[in-house]
Amino acid sequence: MPTSLLDELAERLRPAMAGSTVGFTGKPVLEMLRHARDERDSYRIVLRGEGDGKPLQMFMDTLADATTEEFRDRAERNVVEPRIDPGLLARVWVGEQIAVLRWWAEQETPPMPAEDVVRMLLDLGLHGRYWASGFDTPA
Repeated sequence: MPTSLLDELAERLRPAMAGSTVGFTGKPVLEMLRHARDERDSYRIVLRGEGDGKPLQMFMDTLADATTEEFRDRAERNVVEPRIDPGLLARVWVGEQIAVLRWWAEQETPPMPAEDVVRMLLDLGLHGRYWASGFDTPA
């Protein structure tokens, strides 16, 4: 991913991530979707893995590193102990976001508003895949 695009995204994400005491707000994801909408052609090139895949790898690594740091900082701020290694959790979270971002950005018209995507991702994050698939919590 071009460094300027990463820098621009980082600048847009900074206020969305600033000092939240909530585990997940959805604000960074919403801002990333809005950035992808504004820079759609650049995101499509990166997310398709063009340029030998290095820009996509750089994008994923940069997001994963920043997300790992944020997960650790939030745990510390909220005095909680992560149940899953923050680095692994960040990779899972970023992988899901990249898949959703690619699906969303590839459409001529996004399949749903960014706000709806974020709400669903928040529900998934808070309740899990089992719940999201329509099942009740096992007894």
